[in-house]
Amino acid sequence: MKMTTSMLAMVVASLCCVVVPAQAANWYWFGNDTTVGGDGAWNFTDVAWRTHPTGGIFTNWVAGNVPIFSGDPGTVTLESDIPVSQSMNVSANMTFDGPFCLQRVSVKIVDG
Repeated sequence: MKMTTSMLAMVVASLCCVVVPAQAANWYWFGNDTTVGGDGAWNFTDVAWRTHPTGGIFTNWVAGNVPIFSGDPGTVTLESDIPVSQSMNVSANMTFDGPFCLQRVSVKIVDG
């Protein structure tokens, strides 16, 4: 069977539509926007997260990443139900508060 240009274009187009899932990244909590850790609200709009504990661009929470709570102690107020599909690392003295809950989470508490 001879492949026509339109058939070749369809094959190439279908290969381009293959979705590769993104790998989860470690995201560090900056509740007070200045140092790692501290008090703050965990929701989907506040930019309280960085991908590195000593710098980087602030971003809002995106489900599927690994939340890491280290540094300064503080209270994290959950302002919505937060889905966490990976583990959650806690190595600071943190309190989680609010009328909402963490969904599908396993917590790793690190003595540090």
